[in-house]
Amino acid sequence: MLSTKTRGKQVEKCQSGAMGLLNLPRMLQDEGFVGIVPILWNILSRSQIRDRILAMRRVFQHYQQDLGYILISAKKQS
Repeated sequence: MLSTKTRGKQVEKCQSGAMGLLNLPRMLQDEGFVGIVPILWNILSRSQIRDRILAMRRVFQHYQQDLGYILISAKKQS
């Protein structure tokens, strides 16, 4: 278990979950509508980017049961 006080830092948040890379609902949640528009435009208008993104998405979907994230947020003690 992670200590909540390590080397002068106070852990404020710990979180883990399923990786949502290149998943449209997750991208909207992370980036917002305004942030996702240029990303989608580049994917739709540039075939090299689109091919690479779709290949990456297939890999992420194939291994989704093995991928995840860990978030640890800490604040330096004064």
